[in-house]
Amino acid sequence: MSRRLVLTAILSCLSPTMLEAQCRVGPETNEAKLLAYYAAPLAFSPGGTLEPMTKGALRVTLDLTWIPAPDDDLRRTEQCFLPKEENTQLSPVLPRPRVALGLPNDLLLEATWLPPITVADATPNLVSLAVAFVRHDVGPFGVAARLHATVGSVEGPITCPTDALQLSDPSLACFGSSESSDSYRPNIAGLEAALTWRRGERLAGYAGAGFSILRPRFQVGFQPSGGAYDSTRVVVDLDRLTAMAGVRYGISRGAFVTGELYAVPEDVVLVRLGAGVRLR
Repeated sequence: MSRRLVLTAILSCLSPTMLEAQCRVGPETNEAKLLAYYAAPLAFSPGGTLEPMTKGALRVTLDLTWIPAPDDDLRRTEQCFLPKEENTQLSPVLPRPRVALGLPNDLLLEATWLPPITVADATPNLVSLAVAFVRHDVGPFGVAARLHATVGSVEGPITCPTDALQLSDPSLACFGSSESSDSYRPNIAGLEAALTWRRGERLAGYAGAGFSILRPRFQVGFQPSGGAYDSTRVVVDLDRLTAMAGVRYGISRGAFVTGELYAVPEDVVLVRLGAGVRLR
C-alpha cells in the first residue's frame, strides 16, 4: 500500500476532518478589496467632532454609520473559495458609542467598545482608541493631528448563510445544512491631519486627510455535509488614503449633533450621523 493510500485511509477515519489553510491574496483581488471595503466603516474617524478639550473634560457621543452594499461583482470570490457571492452585508448600519477625555497640552483621548451584541446578522467585539492633538491659534481656525487604531472581530454567516446552503451538489459551494460561523478582524491603524474651524459656541467643523494601515484577516468556519471542516484563513496587507469632513452643531447647553463624510477613495464613501453631550 502506497503512502498516499495510507494517509487517505487515516484521514477517512477522522470525522469530522479539520481542513486548515491560509490563503494570502494580492491587493487587487476581490477578496482583498472586500476586506478593505468593510474596514472603512470600522475605522475610528473623528465622527463629526474634532475640537479642543480642557483637562478633565468629558464628552459622550453615539454615532451611526450607514454601510452601502458593495457591487455584486466585488462580492464574488475569485481566489480562495469556489466562485460564489459572499453574504458580506451582515448589517446596513453600525452604531458606535464613544467617550472622549481632555488631557494636558492640547491632547485628548477617545475610546469605544462594541460589545458582542448581535445587530442583524453581525456580532461585533471591537475596541478602538485614538489620541488627538487639537489647537486653535488663529481666530476661528486651528489644526489637529490624530492617531487611531481598531482591533477585535465581527462574526457572522458570511461565506455560507442559510439561504446559500444546498444539498444537491457536493462540488458546489455551501454543500451543507448548517450556516457558517465566520470571523473578520479589521486590524486598522491610522494617522489623520485636519484644519479645524468654529463659529461661536454652536458650530464647529473640520476637513482633513489621512493614511491607514490595514492588516485584515478573515477566518472561515463551515462544516460541509460529509466533508472536512473548512477553516480557511484569508490574509492580506493593505494601505489606504482617506479623506474626511465633519461638523458639530450645539442644540442646547452641552448637547449637540454631529455629521461626517468619511471617504476611502479606493473603496467607499460613508455617512456618519451622531448626537452627544459634554458632561463637564
